[in-house]
Amino acid sequence: MLGEEAVALFKKSAELGIHRTVHAGESGPAMQVVNALDILKAERIGHGYAIAKDPEIYKRIRHEHIHLECCPWSSLLTGAVSPFELPHPVVRFDHLIH
Repeated sequence: MLGEEAVALFKKSAELGIHRTVHAGESGPAMQVVNALDILKAERIGHGYAIAKDPEIYKRIRHEHIHLECCPWSSLLTGAVSPFELPHPVVRFDHLIH
């Protein structure tokens, strides 16, 4: 759940032209990415691996030219992605394009 203070901070940042990255969809659902875009007005998404399971959200990311900041190694180290989850979500992004 997003707190009022966080929402206000991101809204003010957007008004001031401060660029915004939100870490979302790393270990939570793809809807975290949607909330980051719609509520926090994110310009970049940190990780976002969950969108590999939601082609519609992935299409939106591509259509709106949202930068995905991904580090496959970090996702394995933090346990956000299992080493047994093959292929890694970053590789699956390519399959959503075609």
